[in-house]
Amino acid sequence: MKKIIIVILTVFLLLSCGGKPGTPPILHTFTYEVTGTTTRANITYQDPQEGDYTQIFNRTLPWSIELFYLEPDDVGNSYYLSARNITSAGSVVVSAYVDGILEKAEQTSDPFGFVAIYGTTP
Repeated sequence: MKKIIIVILTVFLLLSCGGKPGTPPILHTFTYEVTGTTTRANITYQDPQEGDYTQIFNRTLPWSIELFYLEPDDVGNSYYLSARNITSAGSVVVSAYVDGILEKAEQTSDPFGFVAIYGTTP
């Protein structure tokens, strides 16, 4: 009888824990990168997990930041990265990587040019 009560309590506790059934969440790295032949840029990026925007002014290049998101919880969240060349010469390339694999990239070679990428986490 004691074993049956323990089994019933264990099953009840497991069922009441909530959460999504299935496999545990998978942690993905999400890396933004700004490169190019220009020396400085203004950068804006969105954290794909939190949704917060951050602005960085007059940043020397190259620049990168590594963020994280969870699958399946954060799949489909928005991401955004932009850079404005604050010089009259050179190119700017913005790139996003998921687990080290290029997700998206764009570039501009315009003087004082602006470039942006955006999408949702895969």
